[in-house]
Amino acid sequence: MQGRHVALRPVWPEDFELIFRWWSDRDEAPLWTSQYRQVTTYPQFLPMLEAWLRDGVTFLLVEQATGARFGFARAYNLNIADGWAWLQAYVEPPFRARPQLGEWAALFSRYLFEQFPLRKLCGEIFAFNDASRRLNEKLGFRYEGRLREHSWYRDRYWDHLFYSLRREDWAQAMRRYGFIAAVEDDLAAGTGIAAEQKEHGVTAGSRQGARDGRER
Repeated sequence: MQGRHVALRPVWPEDFELIFRWWSDRDEAPLWTSQYRQVTTYPQFLPMLEAWLRDGVTFLLVEQATGARFGFARAYNLNIADGWAWLQAYVEPPFRARPQLGEWAALFSRYLFEQFPLRKLCGEIFAFNDASRRLNEKLGFRYEGRLREHSWYRDRYWDHLFYSLRREDWAQAMRRYGFIAAVEDDLAAGTGIAAEQKEHGVTAGSRQGARDGRER
């Protein structure tokens, strides 16, 4: 699956150690759920990653120009009966200021809506992350609510914001914005996305949780 700048491909065994390095980065680790903060070694991580690949939809994000692997996107807890799924993603800091920031998210949402009978995609964002909030809204996500003072990060508790992207809103956003053009324009205009992504390490869909504590 390819766009102008980025390709989404399946995760291969040779990618496992790279994904673990992203996961175990000390600067980024506090952004993961408390359950996964306890995963500190590769042998501990490998069964979890294998479960991801078995039970959900996970793609590696690759820059087309260089072949560099710069992150992953994941849909999990797919509920076909009720028509929803939860999202999670990670993008390496050097890539957070580039057009890929919007393109991979648009490509991934398109894949999920075209391949599965989903009514909506669900996501969770730290309240401090205005950059991810703006990107979600640009792609058609709607604010659904919050959990107050839910996770400890940088010497305080932060709210979690919940968003959902409904199929009809996604279709409208893709028609209105020419798929990814508006997202790229925002980056080029310097709207603050790059700086905030670099500071906080949270992308559109990162730190996405599941309902009822199943993967929060």
